[in-house]
Amino acid sequence: MKVSQKTKQKRIAFLSAFFIFCFLLILSNLFYLQVIKYPYYKKLAEQCSVKRKEIRPQRGAILDRKMRPLAQEALGGSIFLRPSDVEDATLLATKLSPLLSLKEEDLEKDLLSPYPIVALQRNLDSTTLHKVRETIRENGLKGIELQEERKRIYPNGSLAAHILGFCNVDEEPLEGCEKSLNKYLGGQKGLAEGICDIRGNFIPTASRIIHQARDGSDVILTIDCDIQRIVEEELDKAYEKLKPKSAVAIVMNPKNGEILALANRPTFDPNEQSKYPPDAKRNRAVTDLFEVGSVIKPLIVASALQEGVITPTSRFYCSGKLKVGDRTISCVVHHKGGHGSVTPEKILVESCNVGAAQVGMRLGAKKIYKYLIDFGFGMPPTDELTGAQRGVIPPPDNWSDLRTANVSFGQGISITPLHLLSAFCALANGGIVYKPHILKAVIQPDGKIKKFKPKVISRPLSPEVANMVRDMLVGVVESKEGTAYKQANVEGVKVGGKTGTAQKVINGRYTDEVVASFVGFLPADNPRLAILVLIDQPQTNRWGATAAAPVFKQIASRSLACLGFSPQITPITLKTLQAVASQRSP
Repeated sequence: MKVSQKTKQKRIAFLSAFFIFCFLLILSNLFYLQVIKYPYYKKLAEQCSVKRKEIRPQRGAILDRKMRPLAQEALGGSIFLRPSDVEDATLLATKLSPLLSLKEEDLEKDLLSPYPIVALQRNLDSTTLHKVRETIRENGLKGIELQEERKRIYPNGSLAAHILGFCNVDEEPLEGCEKSLNKYLGGQKGLAEGICDIRGNFIPTASRIIHQARDGSDVILTIDCDIQRIVEEELDKAYEKLKPKSAVAIVMNPKNGEILALANRPTFDPNEQSKYPPDAKRNRAVTDLFEVGSVIKPLIVASALQEGVITPTSRFYCSGKLKVGDRTISCVVHHKGGHGSVTPEKILVESCNVGAAQVGMRLGAKKIYKYLIDFGFGMPPTDELTGAQRGVIPPPDNWSDLRTANVSFGQGISITPLHLLSAFCALANGGIVYKPHILKAVIQPDGKIKKFKPKVISRPLSPEVANMVRDMLVGVVESKEGTAYKQANVEGVKVGGKTGTAQKVINGRYTDEVVASFVGFLPADNPRLAILVLIDQPQTNRWGATAAAPVFKQIASRSLACLGFSPQITPITLKTLQAVASQRSP
């Protein structure tokens, strides 16, 4: 059927109107989107492509007192996998699994991950990162991304591990000085704003820094690496020989409270801390409480002398047993017959429980409590090591005579090893209790140095009383009746100290398990070192004299040599040399 000209014109007009309408509709939509809605879509686009990113500061180094590195930053990196981009899964798994210490089947599981990106390994060293980069280049592997970043390393391995602590893979501090001193080490994070690519990766060239990161400060510890290594070597020998549950050794400068070395067994390597159980990472020197046993006797005798309730010539009688209330206190097995008439010095030299109990009861519960608090018990021994415990010192109001007597030879109160050594330092330095500390100085990023002074907790003893008890403790090592005779002596040097063998309380009852300890200082006339050795549940040599004192001896003699101390030739040795020389003379 033939269409009229008029109809054609109508159709053309309709189509023209329709296309004009569509054009205007599109144009109006473009205007709406590009002009009216422009701010909205601009903001939406920025949210998708413009990101803010934290700039991690460089973490400060940890140095020993001689500026040797204990913890520092090193170049490392992380390896990420994009499963969707992998072209040859078998080749990739075969080539990379040996480098990353991964099983091929585990790597193949990651290739099937539904996530767009998977972290294969974090915190790798620069050597491994370089090997992976070369393997990717040589084999044309796709889907692997390398991200260079700083890594926290501990160049001495397990040395001073419990002091240093550790960080996680993101350099967040978790334990030890890394955590307690993080306000110096950590610095301040910066912030950058920039554009991301289609995969969400930050493009550095299209970014701006909102505020710069501030690098952390370097911290100098009081630790001496040489003495620390000696302590750990000797503790390793004891741990192997005695097969204890655990062991602790600490070396301090008694004149200012500086910790020169501190070690625990078992131990761990902070470079690979995730491979070790929590028990190995516990710093028992400040976290574990123990009943001190006989090593508390010098503190009780010193307190009684300070109060004037006894004198150096006071006498007490020990028949081997002392009835207090409805209980009987006994002296050690090899003194069943008793020590007889004892002075304060003999109580310490022969470790007489009966004599110590009589001194304590004469001093009284409230005075004992006061002096224990003055010696630093009942508060955390330090603020610079994580997990430090306060100790358990019950208030004296409800102490019975038996409780007072028991406390006098170390039962019924619990403290940490660091508490005990700190208190002993007061006997060595003239009566001053210093706060044990491990932070010596901080070097700020601008080069300024902030030094830290020793803090005095209290002065419970006069110099006269402290020196008096210090001299009494020399007899523990030098007298034939002393409990550490020969076991703790150091050739050519006077040593003062005290042994301890404390029964362990398990499930509320005293058991046959013991904590063997020795605490001492040297040279006794002008102490430069104070040393504690504590062996928890030794399987052989179960006395403080036989388990702990020999370890003290080795640490003491080797540490003095590190300090450049030369033992004085005794008069007897000098006479002997003169006699030999005269015999050789013509």
